[in-house]
Amino acid sequence: MSDIFLSYSRKDFNKVKAIKDELERELGVSCWMDLEGIDYTSPVFVEVLIKAINESPVFCFMLSANSQVSEYALSEIAHAKDKDKPMFLLNIDKCKLTEKFAFMYRFYN
Repeated sequence: MSDIFLSYSRKDFNKVKAIKDELERELGVSCWMDLEGIDYTSPVFVEVLIKAINESPVFCFMLSANSQVSEYALSEIAHAKDKDKPMFLLNIDKCKLTEKFAFMYRFYN
């Protein structure tokens, strides 16, 4: 089980991987992200995401221009919210919230 589930857009993979490595090194936590090579087209991909979110005590949304429009990332944050996971948002590219994201997830404002 990981301490923190990292939700992100695959377009931000390199940046998020570097943040993951730093969090683990500096804070001594374990972070889950889909590094194991599971393809998003796999029939079990969604089940893997659900299990990882359910088992991680904390959810971190890697906010970016890309993640705000990623269907998987938005579904992950909705599932974590439904599960009452403690959440935090980390803005990784200094983007502004889109109106849609701000409206749907206003608890971050």
